[in-house]
Amino acid sequence: MNKKRTNYMNRSLLIFGALVGMAACTSEDKNTSLVGCWTRDDGKSIECWEQKGDTLEGHGLQVMHGDTSAFEDLKLYEREGVRVYATRVGQNAEYIEFTETEPWVFVNPEHDFPKRIEYTFGEKNDLLVRVGEGEAAFTWRFVKPE
Repeated sequence: MNKKRTNYMNRSLLIFGALVGMAACTSEDKNTSLVGCWTRDDGKSIECWEQKGDTLEGHGLQVMHGDTSAFEDLKLYEREGVRVYATRVGQNAEYIEFTETEPWVFVNPEHDFPKRIEYTFGEKNDLLVRVGEGEAAFTWRFVKPE
């Protein structure tokens, strides 16, 4: 299969995934605010989330040279009344868990980096994700198609 056709298929799959995964973003229901596909504003990554029972499951996708590959598995669930954000990167077998200390702020003081992950929802289908603390921290802006 030629590269141009592969790129077209990858883009088509991304658009299809975004359309299938979209749901209303409401501030009233913190369990569905993240549902859908969010594209980083530089186009280099996508986070897609879906509701599966009481758990939100997500996938971080990396976009390079028109090709898309999964690089992160994500989960958001409640355990003993506390929300837990869990991430598994690359080939790691185990999820790293972060506990919610305030709405949409997740921390794991035992983890090397990051120790903190914060999601901030904007007014118009945009999302800021701040990873880490201090000088090493970085923020990505994601948008969700309407």
